[in-house]
Amino acid sequence: MFYFLAMLACTDLGLSTATIPKMLGIFWFKIGEIAFGACITQMYAIHICTGLESVVLTVMAIDRYIAICNPLRYTMILTNKVIAILGIVIIVRTLVFVTPFIFLILRLPFCGVRIIPHTYCEHMGLAKLACASIRVNVIYGLIAFSVGYIDLSVIGFSYVQILRAVFHFPSWDARLKALSTCGSHVCVMLAFYLPALFSFMTHRFGHNIPHYIHILLANLYVVFPPALNPVIYGVKTKQIREQIVKRKQENIWQNMTAQQNGTLSTEASDFLLNCFIRSPSWQHWLSLPLSLLFLLAMGANATLLVTIWLEASLHQPLYYLLSLLSLLDIVLCLTVIPKVLAIFWFDLRRISFPACFLQMYIMNCFLAMESCTFMLMAYDRYVAICHPLRYPSIITDQFVVKAAMFILTRNVLMTLPIPILSAQLRYCGRNVIENCICANMSVSRLSCDDVTINLFYQFAGGCTLLGSDLILIFLSYIFILRAVLILKAEGAVAKALSTCGSHFILILFFSTILLVFVLTHVAKKKVSPDVPVLLNVLHHVIPAALNPIVYGVLAIFWFDLRHISFPACFLQMYIMNCFLAMESCTFMLMAYDRYVAICHPLRYPSIITDQFVVKAAMFILTRNVLMTLPIPILSAQLRYCGRNVIENCICANMSVSRLSCDDVTINRLYQFAGGWTLLGSDLILIFLSYIFILRAVLILKAEGAVAKALSTCGSHFILILFFSTILLVFVLTHVAKKKVSPDVPVLLNVLHHVIPAALNPIVYGVRTQEIKQGIQRLLKKGW
Repeated sequence: MFYFLAMLACTDLGLSTATIPKMLGIFWFKIGEIAFGACITQMYAIHICTGLESVVLTVMAIDRYIAICNPLRYTMILTNKVIAILGIVIIVRTLVFVTPFIFLILRLPFCGVRIIPHTYCEHMGLAKLACASIRVNVIYGLIAFSVGYIDLSVIGFSYVQILRAVFHFPSWDARLKALSTCGSHVCVMLAFYLPALFSFMTHRFGHNIPHYIHILLANLYVVFPPALNPVIYGVKTKQIREQIVKRKQENIWQNMTAQQNGTLSTEASDFLLNCFIRSPSWQHWLSLPLSLLFLLAMGANATLLVTIWLEASLHQPLYYLLSLLSLLDIVLCLTVIPKVLAIFWFDLRRISFPACFLQMYIMNCFLAMESCTFMLMAYDRYVAICHPLRYPSIITDQFVVKAAMFILTRNVLMTLPIPILSAQLRYCGRNVIENCICANMSVSRLSCDDVTINLFYQFAGGCTLLGSDLILIFLSYIFILRAVLILKAEGAVAKALSTCGSHFILILFFSTILLVFVLTHVAKKKVSPDVPVLLNVLHHVIPAALNPIVYGVLAIFWFDLRHISFPACFLQMYIMNCFLAMESCTFMLMAYDRYVAICHPLRYPSIITDQFVVKAAMFILTRNVLMTLPIPILSAQLRYCGRNVIENCICANMSVSRLSCDDVTINRLYQFAGGWTLLGSDLILIFLSYIFILRAVLILKAEGAVAKALSTCGSHFILILFFSTILLVFVLTHVAKKKVSPDVPVLLNVLHHVIPAALNPIVYGVRTQEIKQGIQRLLKKGW
C-alpha cells in the first residue's frame, strides 16, 4: 500500500513542478511568454502525471479490494515482484496513450493567434490555435479520455465487491474497521475526480459561464490533488501518524537528554501547548468539525475575495472593507487553526519562543483590526442611511485607503507592547501553556517575574480598542434607528434596515463569543478550565467561517447576485427533488419502524436488524436517484430562447421549464406522476402505519400503556406534520395561484427546504430520551 502511496506522491510532485511555478510567474510577475518546446514539454508532463495518478488510484482500489475481500492471501498476491510489475505497467500504459499527443501537436501549423487563454499548456488548448483541421486531435483526445472511464469502472467494481464483503461481516465494529481502511483512498479519489468533473461539466455545458471560472477550475484540478493527498493520508493513516509522532518524540527525547547533560540552559527554551487538561478526549471529536470549519473559512473567504476582485460592479467602498475583513479572517485562521489541528492529530505540542510570541502578536493585532473594520462598516451604514445624498462624497476610495491606514497603524502600534512585555519576562519554571494557543495571560502566568504590568496593559488595551469600537458601533445603530423610524414611505423602514442585516448578524457573532469567553474567564472557578480554551479557539474560526457565508450565501437577498449557470441550476434542481424524495422515504421507513415496535414488539429485534437498515438505505438511494433523474434531464433538453428570468429563489422544475420555447407537457406530466408516486405513496404508507398503530394501542388495557406507546411516536409524528403541512400548503397555493400573491408559493418553497431541516434534530434531540441521555453523558464527561 505504501509503495503505491509513494508512487502517488511522486506523481503529485511531478504535476506540481510542471504547473505551479509557471502559474505563479504569470500571477506575480506577468511572465506570460513560454517557448514552443517548453509548452510541449509542460503539456506532456501534465498529461503523463494525470494519467499516472488515475492508474495509481485504480491499483490502490484493487489493493483495498484484496486486503478486505482476501485478507489471508494479501501478502501472497501483492508481493514486491507484483508491485514492481504493476509499476512498470502503470508507466508503460500512460506513455503509450500520452506520447501520441506530442506528434499530433507537432504536425499542426500555427500561423495565427498564439495566445493560449490558460495558465498552462494542455493538448486541446494548443490544438485550437492551429490553422489546419484538428479533427484527429479531437478524436484521439476523446479516446485517451475514455481510458479514464476504464479506471473508474475498475474502481467502482472494486468498491462494489468491498461493500458486498463488508456487509457480510457479523458486527458493525468489524464493518467500520474494514471500511475505515478505505477512507483515505476515497477522499483522495474525490479530490482528484471531482475538480476534473466540474471542469469537464463547465466546458461541456457552461457556455454562459465567465471564462475565468473555466481557468479557475482547471487550476484547481492541478493544484488541489497534490496539496490534499499527503494531508489526507497523513491524517487518516494510522501508521503514518505514528511515524510522525514517533520522530517528533525522538527529537523531544534528544532535547531532554541534552538538557540533563547540561548542554541546554536552565531556562525554558520553548513551550508545550496543553489544550484540554480535564477533558483530553475533547481533542478527538473536536478535530473533525474544527478542520471542516477551517476549510470552510478558507474556501469561503477566498471565494469572496476572488468574486469582489473580478466583478467590476463590486468595486465599491463597502466591498473593499468586506475584502479587508476576509483577509483578516484568513490570516487569523492560518495563525491559529493549523497549530491546533497539529496538536489534536499528531500531538505536536511544542512551540518555540519566537513562534509563540509571533502568534500572540498576530492574534491580538488582527482581532483588533477585525473589530475596527466592523466599526468602519457600521459608519458606512450610518452614512448610507442617515446621509444618503452625501454618501458618494463621504465614502470614497480615498476614504477607504485612509481607513485601512488607520486600522493598520492603530492596531499595529497599540498591540505591539503585548508580546514585547511577555517576551521580557523570565521563564524558569514550568513551560506547559494550559491553552491551545499562545494567549497573552496563559503564557505570562508561567513567568517567574511579576506580571502586573501585563495584566494591566491587556485590560486597558482591550477596553481601549474593542470597547471603543463596540461603543461607536452601538452609537451608529442608535442614529440609524432614529433616522429609519422617521421614514413614512411604505416599505422604506424594512428596506433601510435590510442593508444593515449582514453587518448586524456578524457583530452579534463576533461580540457574543467574545462576551461569553470573557464571562467564563471571570467566573473561571465555577466552570471547567477547558471551556475558556475551547471558546478561545472557536472565536478564531467561527466568525471567520460565518463572515463570508452571511455576506455571500444570502447574496440573492443582499447583493442581488441572481445569476446562476445552466449546470448549477439543473444540478440544484436534481438535488432538491432527489433529497426531498429521500427524506419522505426515510419518514415512511421510520413509520414502519414504529409500527413493528408497537404492533410486534417481540419480533422487533429480528425484523429491524442492521441488515434491514442497510437494505432500506440502499432502497432509499436507488429508488429516489433513479426516479428523480429524468426531471433535470427533461428540463435540460428543452430550448431556452426567450426570457431567462426564473420567478423563484431556487431552480424549481416547473419554474425553469416555463421559460422554454418547447412544449413542456411531458415535464408537467412527469412532475405530477413522480410526485404522487414518490411522496404520495410514502404518505399513504405512513397513514396506514399509524392506523395499525392506533388500533394496536387502543387494545392495551394496562394503566399508562397507551400514553407510553404513543410517546415513542411523538417525535416522528411532529416531524411528519411539519414536513407534510408545509408541502400541502405549498401545493394548495399553487392550485389557487390566481387568488394568492405569486410570492407566497416562492416563500413557502424556500421555507420548505429550511424549516424541516432545522426542526428535525431539535425535535428528536428534545423528545428522544436516549439522545438526551447521550448528550448529558457527553457533557458530563467533558465537564
